[in-house]
Amino acid sequence: MSEILDEVQETAIFDRIYATDLTFIPDCWKLCGDAHCCSFSRYKAKFRMIARTPFQELPLLPGEYEYLSAKGYLKQFEPFEHRVLEFPIDAGTLRVESVISKKPNCACEHNIRPTVCRLYPLLPIFDVSGRLVATEQLGIYEEMEAIDGLAPACQLKALPFD
Repeated sequence: MSEILDEVQETAIFDRIYATDLTFIPDCWKLCGDAHCCSFSRYKAKFRMIARTPFQELPLLPGEYEYLSAKGYLKQFEPFEHRVLEFPIDAGTLRVESVISKKPNCACEHNIRPTVCRLYPLLPIFDVSGRLVATEQLGIYEEMEAIDGLAPACQLKALPFD
């Protein structure tokens, strides 16, 4: 009974997340000219460490893969791979799940994109128990731009909250 209740609560949480747009500026993915959070052509041309074969690895929250599957939202990523990595830590096992899409360009449909895409350019930081403790700016592309002296592709200069 407890497992069914947990599943219902988890579904309700993801229903709420997926009903929240979290677009910080209308059509923000169009401001940079190439939806740089989804299109890696700018970076692949300059950085060898990024694969030449199109793919995107999208980290998922615990339970999000099951939610995407139950709703039929995994079709947007086809062809894709579901990756699960487990790391032993003192508190137990840290499980990291992601969807790796082989679709060129953006792997997501805007209205059913996963949580990490909804939050971009913010990265939530959780403690080991899964409690949200902070956010930071998501930054691999921004870091590569800084290393190479490129102007930032993301035109979001300020977010509407701290």
